[in-house]
Amino acid sequence: MTYRDLAEHQLAAFDASENPSAYIMAIAYLPRLLPIFHPAFFAGAIRSLDIGGGTGALPDWFLARYPSSSWTVFDNSSHLLAKNSTDARKTVVCGKAQFLHKHLEGRRCDLAIMHCVLHHLVGMSYRESLDFIASALRQARSLLQPDGHLSVIEIAYDGWPVDSWASHILYGLTSSRTLAPITGTLGANTAGVGVCYLSSDCWRRVLHDVGFQIVHQEELAD
Repeated sequence: MTYRDLAEHQLAAFDASENPSAYIMAIAYLPRLLPIFHPAFFAGAIRSLDIGGGTGALPDWFLARYPSSSWTVFDNSSHLLAKNSTDARKTVVCGKAQFLHKHLEGRRCDLAIMHCVLHHLVGMSYRESLDFIASALRQARSLLQPDGHLSVIEIAYDGWPVDSWASHILYGLTSSRTLAPITGTLGANTAGVGVCYLSSDCWRRVLHDVGFQIVHQEELAD
């Protein structure tokens, strides 16, 4: 399977230090997410993993409030990881999501976070992209403790009359290198590489198929 990675100049769009709105998005939903996890879950020495954590804005938010916690920030961009704040309770790991388990072998965690990450896992076709997403989720599951949790935030595009139409169309438009000059001008920071947003039902189905039990779901639309 061949994977398609964003170039460093495209990753700059997700740099919270240069794009204030990216930082705001990283923490905007936290007050609504925290009640999902019982307060006792954070009372002990919780080990957490932020997959696609970039500059570490989200772990920093948690570390400031839960002094017994520790975090691993995993990302494929050395540029973004270099902008992490230094903290004895935080480790940064650079690597590709297709080798997630290899990069993080032995780092079992209580909480893993994949916030707006899965749709960036794209291959040379729509089918490969779905397989890539499922593979990353399986690897994340293997890193969780038996009673661990996975937090996922994703954007859903529901198609009509076929549920997956919108997802297919968006992947086709953004993955086309021929159309990249046009889609890039229109604001697609993944132009020429691709993005794989799924429908609400498909996201749930993928999570179920790889062995996750959905214990809480909330629509985070404004």
